Amino acid sequence: VRPTSSANAHLVTKACEISYDLTTGRRLELGLRKAFFRDAIDISDLNQLYGLLDELELDATRINEKLYNGTAMAALMSDYRSANQARISGSPTYVIDGGRLVLFGNVSYRVIHDNIEELLSQPVNEARWC
Repeated sequence: VRPTSSANAHLVTKACEISYDLTTGRRLELGLRKAFFRDAIDISDLNQLYGLLDELELDATRINEKLYNGTAMAALMSDYRSANQARISGSPTYVIDGGRLVLFGNVSYRVIHDNIEELLSQPVNEARWC
């Protein structure tokens, strides 16, 4: 099922992280991935998202509080701003060396590995090959 947007899933996840903690938020993220990729659930549908909250035994009222008072939206927009500043254009994106190197998309393991190895092996004050 192709969702109309992933924004609702991101917003509910952010509300969960604020309401509980990052570990619980990660548990919801895993549940969302399974629901989307394995079970073909429309993750843009709030009814489906709230069903998932029930399955994971997460308190929807507690999460709703962060949605209704704008806290979750403010946190999500902060994440979007940070992603934009870091030049994150999609998934996966690897930001390396303080933003000097950005790898996006279908990048081979060898390219990632070689760039990390170069960073680890070179002194800070020398020019880098990557």
